[in-house]
Amino acid sequence: MERKIFIVNLLITFVAYFLVVFEGYFLGKAFDIDNFFAFLYGYPLVMLVNLVPMTIAGLGLREGTAILLLNKFSIPSNGSFNVSFLIFLLNTALPAIWGIFAMYLEEIKKSIYKTDVWAYLITLFGGFLEFHVSL
Repeated sequence: MERKIFIVNLLITFVAYFLVVFEGYFLGKAFDIDNFFAFLYGYPLVMLVNLVPMTIAGLGLREGTAILLLNKFSIPSNGSFNVSFLIFLLNTALPAIWGIFAMYLEEIKKSIYKTDVWAYLITLFGGFLEFHVSL
């Protein structure tokens, strides 16, 4: 049974890393980089370097490695930096920010609705949006 769980987890991990490679490729296309094999062969090493605990969240180290490795595939340094940093934003920073917001959302709702003024303003704003959208 443990072997089956290991194999399933390994397959899920490969799929997840392959999705990040596809994400890098499509982000690279936004910067006129059309080299799938560069991302297929180079970006897993960038993700591996991301595990080295030298900087906070691997910032700088990951981007520098992306510049060095993807430069071997004749990808410009500005494009590889942008792709690497955008992958960090999309996969790490934005979900973390959303998680912090979601964690405190219930407390924010309780504090807003304790005062009647905020409830009236929110209702008024919602009514304005409904009126504006219906036009």
